[in-house]
Amino acid sequence: MGKPRKPVYVEPEPEEAPPPKPSILAKAGKATLRTFFRPKRLLLLALIPVFCAVAPVVWKNWPDLDSREVYRLKAADVHITPPPRPVPSNLVERAVGTAALDEELSVLDRTLLPRLADAFAKEPWVKQVVRLRKGLPAHVEVELEYRMPAAMIDVKQGVYPVDAEGMLLPPEDFSAAEIRRYPLVTGITSLPGGAPGMAWGETTVIGAAKVAAALAADWDALGLTSIQAPPPLSANVKLDDLTFELRTRNGSTVVWGRPPGTGHPGELTVEQKLGRLKQYVADFGPLDAPGPSFEIDIRPWQEMTRRPLASARQERFTRQ
Repeated sequence: MGKPRKPVYVEPEPEEAPPPKPSILAKAGKATLRTFFRPKRLLLLALIPVFCAVAPVVWKNWPDLDSREVYRLKAADVHITPPPRPVPSNLVERAVGTAALDEELSVLDRTLLPRLADAFAKEPWVKQVVRLRKGLPAHVEVELEYRMPAAMIDVKQGVYPVDAEGMLLPPEDFSAAEIRRYPLVTGITSLPGGAPGMAWGETTVIGAAKVAAALAADWDALGLTSIQAPPPLSANVKLDDLTFELRTRNGSTVVWGRPPGTGHPGELTVEQKLGRLKQYVADFGPLDAPGPSFEIDIRPWQEMTRRPLASARQERFTRQ
């Protein structure tokens, strides 16, 4: 038998000492080299001077898109909500001229829509600019809400049109025939407090305009000619304090009462008052029938009353 083999012992090799750590400056230098000294980055850096030299030339010769026909906007390319009678048909030209806008605009101009909106908002006939939208070929669609005449205020200095809120409309836009189409309001002693598109400035005018608007659909059929406004009670009079009368073609008087929307307790609604007038016509004939004139009071809650106008005036005179 041979001698037993000795076990093999594998000793671990001694560990080498770690290399010294680089300094912070060394790290920063290597990072800078890695960042800038790359082919793509070096190419970009080289192109910067070229860009600076070429950019002004390119900008100078860049085509002016605003001058291209497809982007140029004329007044004829501005389409508004079809204006009803008697709103002037040249409203676009008037609005553009009022705003002192250029004759030709560009749809690329970011200020175009705000400028057009402001121009139309200043038009006395425009109650609200609802929406504007532009597109190509160059055009702008403008959705408008218009002010519509409700009554003509008759004063010594002339006749002035107002809408249902007592806003003054341009008198020059109405012919004599147009003026006769609307209820006439008498008894107003004040004048408009501003230019067309502004409020008249008197509560009585607002009340009369509201009454006229409520009667618009039935005005001619009922044979009415005018609305008599009450004399001003004070400078701070409220709609709730005003009582209006209607005049017919034969001189009869209808005591209408307060204007719509006051919410006064016991005041009949517009529908109830119109219902009473139509019932009167069914029972007694037209309000403007030839013959004696009457005072027709539709305000009482139970039933309307009728009496000869001469008696009513005599009673009022006696009370005074």
